Amino acid sequence: MALSVVQRADDGQPDDSRSTIVLTFGGAPTPGNVMVAIISTGDFPSPGTMTPPSGWTTVDDLNQDFVGLHVYRRVVQSGDGASYTWTYDVTDNHHGVLWEVTEADVAAPINAFGKAVSGSSLTLAPSATPTVDGCLALSVYSNDSGGISGVSAGWTLDVNQDVSHPADAASRNALTSGLSAVSVTWTQNFGNACGAYIVLIEPAAAAAGGAPPMRAINPGLLSLLTR
Repeated sequence: MALSVVQRADDGQPDDSRSTIVLTFGGAPTPGNVMVAIISTGDFPSPGTMTPPSGWTTVDDLNQDFVGLHVYRRVVQSGDGASYTWTYDVTDNHHGVLWEVTEADVAAPINAFGKAVSGSSLTLAPSATPTVDGCLALSVYSNDSGGISGVSAGWTLDVNQDVSHPADAASRNALTSGLSAVSVTWTQNFGNACGAYIVLIEPAAAAAGGAPPMRAINPGLLSLLTR
């Protein structure tokens, strides 16, 4: 099986204040697969502290005015269940999206990520440059309120939450265009504070046909090799 999303979950919660975000798959994930979660938080009056489920690794965080986004990953272990809870010490509108990905590199599943923020822009376009060929791209966008009106062509809009501080999610098929930068453009209905991530999942060697995936060559080494 190629690098791909096996299943996805979002919180499905109404637009009300809470301090926990619960994400539940339709079934228990498979050991050896990789889980990626991106949580959207309402950071009013100021950013708080997120506590992820036990065993999850924090990849990155961003905050823009009243909007926060938090990226996490975990390699599925034997006995892992279908449901996961994040706790935030600011009570507000919080949401999230969770993916299970198969044929990812379990040693370093996140190949690259990028983020973008704005206090008022109608469009936001995070980008990231992969260091190996054949990555899977995932993205989450959130704004203070107002929802989104679209996402870049070539991306599948997986989740569209028309709530305050939504976790709107999109995914793209495994990359086949080498090591060029990958971007996604989100468009919102109103010019509110917003933030977005793009995360590139690295394929396992087996997913790349049994050989290590192509990597970018260090410019200094390339100079030596071509002398």
